[in-house]
Amino acid sequence: MEVFLVFLPNYYQDFMSSKHFLTLFFLLFFYLGSSQRIELSGKIRAYSDELEGVNITNLSSNLTVMSGNGGYFKIHVLENDTIQFSAVHLKRKKIIITSSDMKSELLFVDMELANYDLKEVKINEFKNINAVDLGILSKPAKKYTPAERRLYTATGAGNTYGLNTQVSFDAILNSISGRTSMLKKEVKVEKKEYTIKKLNEWFDNQFYIEKFNIPPDYVKGFQFYLAENVHLEKAVKSKNKNLTIYIIGELSASYLEVIGKKK
Repeated sequence: MEVFLVFLPNYYQDFMSSKHFLTLFFLLFFYLGSSQRIELSGKIRAYSDELEGVNITNLSSNLTVMSGNGGYFKIHVLENDTIQFSAVHLKRKKIIITSSDMKSELLFVDMELANYDLKEVKINEFKNINAVDLGILSKPAKKYTPAERRLYTATGAGNTYGLNTQVSFDAILNSISGRTSMLKKEVKVEKKEYTIKKLNEWFDNQFYIEKFNIPPDYVKGFQFYLAENVHLEKAVKSKNKNLTIYIIGELSASYLEVIGKKK
């Protein structure tokens, strides 16, 4: 640096050797480094109502933000940046930002629920004997899904305390802690997952594209849209395929209006 300053006039030497030069240098460096960076808007999609608070990290710039209500987020990115999405209840996902992503008004990021597998218990003997045969129950017991069983336990059904009271101590504790609310959401998510699963078994992507004019890039989003409808959910649960197709036809018109407004 000192050798370079020898060849400059005195007033340039004074400026270049001052703190002002270093300040100007760093400001210029920062400007050039961030001139290509843009604020990217996006939305996380998953079979879950809990899309707020997902950690979104730009691994290329070490910038971290969190998703807001509904899974919407904004983060500064450059082309080829690696973005990581993570949450306790979702599988970690990484994407690389493309030029197409940079130009999109809203980037959709699909995430999957984390799997918590339980060890399988097999009962080989007396598999045909049930509680009705043994005289324990007068009629077959209602069948619950895993999420419904957890909710049933949390609300204290059939598990009361005290003399002649129908108030469950478990239900009170779970209500205070918010666990009951969380389990109710799990039941809703489980029903949506079942609906999506059956739709995928019955129809392929071409069914939505050719029969209802759903754009190929919006087929998955349309399935999420269908799973939100109570009437379609009941039709799928009752395995009424014809009624399901009829409801899909009705919902396709409103969905096309929605994506038409977004375009």
